Amino acid sequence: MAQTSPPIKGVSVVDRLDIFGPVGAPSGPLPAQVAGLAYVLSPADSGKTINFTNAAGCTVTIPLGLPPDFGVAMVQAGAGPVILAPVAGVSMLHPSNHTKSSAQKGVLALVPSALNTLTLTGATAA
Repeated sequence: MAQTSPPIKGVSVVDRLDIFGPVGAPSGPLPAQVAGLAYVLSPADSGKTINFTNAAGCTVTIPLGLPPDFGVAMVQAGAGPVILAPVAGVSMLHPSNHTKSSAQKGVLALVPSALNTLTLTGATAA
């Protein structure tokens, strides 16, 4: 069962959401920094945050065979968008079929839905 914290006046539940564990001080390494134009997700990225810093953006390939509990947070740290590109056989679900980040400093998250199926959430755009 997830840990819960007492309410903080003026802070909503959404403001305090942490998809990878209890809310609190960071306990792991700093986010990975990716400066390239392309990146392929791997099982080692699960549970991590990745900052994409390229001013022109970055295309992130979602390969087949990621673990069924795979989840990752991605930050558009540079001016260009983070564009998600699932390979054939991978489904990426979003209610509006968005496939990229909406703005600099925006955070995207891929959360597991089923084997080779991930749901995209966060600051998204078409």
